Amino acid sequence: PFWRMTYQNARATYACINLLEAYCPKEIQKQAICVDGDIGNILAIISVGDRNLELERLIAALAELKRKYKKDYTHLFDHEYINPIVKYSPQKAFYSNKYSVKLDDSIGKTSAEFVMAYPPGIPIIAPGEEITQEIITYIKYAKEKGCVMQGTEDIELNNIQVMEE
Repeated sequence: PFWRMTYQNARATYACINLLEAYCPKEIQKQAICVDGDIGNILAIISVGDRNLELERLIAALAELKRKYKKDYTHLFDHEYINPIVKYSPQKAFYSNKYSVKLDDSIGKTSAEFVMAYPPGIPIIAPGEEITQEIITYIKYAKEKGCVMQGTEDIELNNIQVMEE
């Protein structure tokens, strides 16, 4: 990894993006700013114990990341929250008779399982909610951007469990 080749540079600051685990190599802990993130956001936690130096390092590291990796925003998803259409309680849907269908064939059906993108791990859809084209588009977008999909029986999320109605 890059940090291993350059950690001897005492003036460098590293931004460790934690995907799937909280990890910062001990060789660079004094120089690192560890953050968690999802498709379009990062979370950096600061506290009253942080000094101005740490805050300046965070701001400088974020500015450097922006400078290095700035992209055209044309193909980015324009929003993350999708208003759910709740048809049944999560409990009723989760314990109902269910069957598996191809994700693309599930529009209009009621989900019988959670679909969560990690990071951040917030459900895209919950049991009892109607599956819409907007939800399927977001699931495909999250998969394309490298999110790990969780909560489904099919770990590849080609199929989804829906309620028998």
